[in-house]
Amino acid sequence: MPAVHHAMLTARLPCRRLEAYRSRLDPELMDVTMQTPPLDPDVADTAPPPTTLTGYDEQHLITYLRLLDAETDGADWKEVARIVLHIDPDREPDRARRAWETHLARARWMTEQGYRHLLRGGAPH
Repeated sequence: MPAVHHAMLTARLPCRRLEAYRSRLDPELMDVTMQTPPLDPDVADTAPPPTTLTGYDEQHLITYLRLLDAETDGADWKEVARIVLHIDPDREPDRARRAWETHLARARWMTEQGYRHLLRGGAPH
């Protein structure tokens, strides 16, 4: 993997997509609707099904953005699973692939539909 991909994936700071999304949101609305998500949380074996926004989604927004950035940059899925999802694809190939596929699909859903739920106040609590 080129050094630029590795550096992007391993960064503990918010990714460029997060900064772009934050710039579009009203800061007061952001403060009311949700807490700042963790930068590098552990993930479940599969992402939630794409029906409604969940607390899991709110906690994994940065994970989703990192997955989208990695896809855009052409990063290898195994490296992404290892670094972003914390799953070793050499030791657990099926689990790593399933987690990568479902979380990437969820990340795409968030860009198409899920973000609307965030703008309406976030996940039901």
